[in-house]
Amino acid sequence: MKKIRYIKVDATNVDIAYNLQKNEWPNEPDRGVYVKHYMQNDPKNMDFIAYIDDTPIGITGVYQENKDASSLWLNWFCISPEFRGKGYGRQILLDTIEYCKQLDDIKYLRAESNLRRNRPSTWLYIEEMDFVEKYTIEDTKTKKYGYYICTKCLKENGDYVAWNNKFLNFNDMYDTLRRKS
Repeated sequence: MKKIRYIKVDATNVDIAYNLQKNEWPNEPDRGVYVKHYMQNDPKNMDFIAYIDDTPIGITGVYQENKDASSLWLNWFCISPEFRGKGYGRQILLDTIEYCKQLDDIKYLRAESNLRRNRPSTWLYIEEMDFVEKYTIEDTKTKKYGYYICTKCLKENGDYVAWNNKFLNFNDMYDTLRRKS
């Protein structure tokens, strides 16, 4: 496997990140989140493009929810289809975990995913994260969304604190993204 290098998303490469995201989630593109993160220049709200040589192969990043200062969330993680099944996705996720471990006050990396959409990354999260919880608070009588919250403990001997189905507003977020596209 070739060595992966990471470049922070900024004004010069935001369209590369956006196009990788848009190819994976054509109905949910969100260029604005990348702009917001690079404008903040905060290591807790940061996105990266993963490269092999000069070829962008995926995106990863983290953001912090106001609801929990001890957690970071995985942001728009994806690998281009032609690079899947070769170990790159796993390595990018592991490198993202290592990035988060360097942030002293962060105890957990969390990722939401959805088996209903059959995202390949969901299985990777389940394998590499320490805990998996069903997220059902936004399910309705007519729709079952099938969300999962996967959590990686970043501190050795750290106590795990479950997400416990706290409201995240996924339905409104995804509905807003779909309306933009």
